[in-house]
This record gives sequence, structure tokens and C-alpha cells, in this order.
Amino acid sequence: MLFISGLQFLYGTTCRLNLLNFSLNTKDSVALFGQNGSGKSTLLNMLSGVLPIHHGSVHMFGQPAVSTDHYIKRELKTSLGVLFQGGSSDEKLSSLDNLRYAACLMGMPRTVAEKNIASLLEHAHLTERAHEPVKKLSGGMKRRLELYRTFLHKPKLLLLDEPTAGLDVQESARFMNFLRAYQETTNASVLMATHNPEEAQACTRVVMLKDGLVIADGSPSAMVSTLTYVRVVITLTKKVFGAGFTDLPWFDVSEEADGTIIKAKISNNMVADFLRHPLLLNPQLKSFSIITPSLADVYEVMAQPQKD
Repeated sequence: MLFISGLQFLYGTTCRLNLLNFSLNTKDSVALFGQNGSGKSTLLNMLSGVLPIHHGSVHMFGQPAVSTDHYIKRELKTSLGVLFQGGSSDEKLSSLDNLRYAACLMGMPRTVAEKNIASLLEHAHLTERAHEPVKKLSGGMKRRLELYRTFLHKPKLLLLDEPTAGLDVQESARFMNFLRAYQETTNASVLMATHNPEEAQACTRVVMLKDGLVIADGSPSAMVSTLTYVRVVITLTKKVFGAGFTDLPWFDVSEEADGTIIKAKISNNMVADFLRHPLLLNPQLKSFSIITPSLADVYEVMAQPQKD
């Protein structure tokens, strides 16, 4: 489906992306996970044809994908579904007219386009407001229009940049379910940029980037399983942390809110000892919670400078 070798992108003399080898198979859903500036959007912009490819090779759908002008070949773009972070809808037009205009640009037959448009408006929960100018819609509605428009022409490769940004929890979950169902019925592949651990966790594979370099690549569950600790958050009615609590089996301890909130990490084999500690019987204890690690914790570890 997609194979990249030696891909680089330079801003002047600064290397913003340096991928040695990267592949995406049919029906894969891969999350590009990392902080702002790690190279996620740069990669998607190169693969969608916004930025040129001067260094390295890209193959899509079994053929070389880069044209002589160093951009993704025009004929391959018809199989791509691209979602950028910023909006691209004409706010003077309605949602319906925006979708019809997009279908026209793609050269879709009118009967096919109208059928797909009706379905996508329903999925986006915009059917009843389809004739209103986009400028009258809420931010979440505008994002849903952009999001579901990506599927209008039944693309085989989806390049999604922070797809659920601006959506509430319920709409985000509904979209991820829609995306999984779409992949099952079309065998499409997904490459999405995200800094949302839950969104990345829903993918079959995670590629972590920092400063344009791959620092980890694997399944979400395998990555999380490498961590041998849990997080603990303790809330107190007043500060009692200090003398008498130095024997607690935790590390990376920090205090917030004038010492009434304590955050720390506990090794998995020390959790039972922690649960028996007198601190949990202190009358000033308001609440405590034990949190299993997430991909954000994995990234925190992997992004640390390597010691010699």
C-alpha cells in the first residue's frame, strides 16, 4: 500500500523529517504519535502532495509515487483521502453545496455523488442543517463536515491530521467506530497524526516521532507493556506529605496545589505495599487513584535523551 525509504525534508539546512524505512499495509491503521514539531504533519503534507519530496523514495499502491517535479503523482491523489488540521470549506456555501463542489472537482458521477453525500451528511449529523451556510455552524459541526468529506470518493489511503480535534468525546468515539467500519468494508489503510493517546491506542500500530526521527514503532499494547509501573494521584484536604512518608515505595514524586495533590509512580511489584501504607488511613486523605500507563507515558520514556 505505502512504502517509504530514506525520506527527508529540510527547512533550509535543518532536517525536519528523517525516515529511513516506513511501510503501511492494506487495512493498517497507523498513528503518528508525538509532540508538536515532531514531523507528523510534515510527513502527511509530503504524502498528500502539499510539500515536495526531494530526498528519498515513496511507493503507493505498488508503484513509484513521486513525479519528476518531486510531488506525489496527480493520478495517485484520486485514491487519497486527506484531512488537514485547518478548515478548507467555503463558509458562504452550505454543507450540501460544499460536498457537491468537492464531488465535482473529483469528477464523480452525479448519481454516485448524491448517494455518497446523503450518507455522509447523515453520519456527520448534518442532514437537518445541510442547506445552512457553513458560517452558521458550530466549530464541532464544521469539523465534522471536513472530517466526513474525506470519505466522499471512497479513498483507499486516508491521511488524517488530528482527525478528532475539536470534537467532543462522544463524536470522537463515533467517528473512530465509523473509521473502523469503513476500513472493514473497503480495505482502506489509515495514517493519522495525533497527540491523543486514546486515539493512537485505537490504531493497530503506533510510530512515535521526535524531532523528525522515529523513536519507537510497534503495536500500542506491546509498547505500553514495556512500562513496569503505574501512576498514583493522592488528594489531601491539607498538606501532610513530608516527615513520616519517606518510606513510601514510590518515585518521581511531585506536589501540586500547595502540597494537597501528590503525584508519583509506583513499580508494579510495589503496589501491594503501597496499598498497605498508613498514608491511606490518614484522616486528611480525600481520595487516591491508581492509573495504568498510556502511550503518553511510553513517549515520555522514549523521548528522553539517550545516555552514553
